[in-house]
Amino acid sequence: MMTQRILTIFHGHEISNLVVVQFVLKSNEEAKVWADNITKVSYELKYRHLSPLSIMRKQWKRIYLPINNKGLIPVRRLVKSFTSDRNEKVVLQKLKTCGLIYGKKDEISQSEFSFEFYQKLYNKMCSRGDVENIFHEM
Repeated sequence: MMTQRILTIFHGHEISNLVVVQFVLKSNEEAKVWADNITKVSYELKYRHLSPLSIMRKQWKRIYLPINNKGLIPVRRLVKSFTSDRNEKVVLQKLKTCGLIYGKKDEISQSEFSFEFYQKLYNKMCSRGDVENIFHEM
């Protein structure tokens, strides 16, 4: 039966903004193995209790490490990481306020896209003045 070979995963930060991923596997047994292992990983404590800084570093690596054939980071990838609920123009505008003027089709060198730059951009994109004040006071 086809429905037993389909594995559906819902994920997201908000219940109203979920992403659905479906896998069609070769057999029912393979689907069961995948479902069991994904469930095991999702309940693993070390993954559920990551610090916000660890999560931010992980997001940065997803953008920083895969480079194109020129050895550069496409700005398009950076824009996609922030545009789930924002307009692309807003992301490009925030890039400009961080000191880099780029269009969607441009590319950034890895030396320009440091983790500190990503933190600065992240803080501009997800501005929370109250949280920022706490970090400055520490």
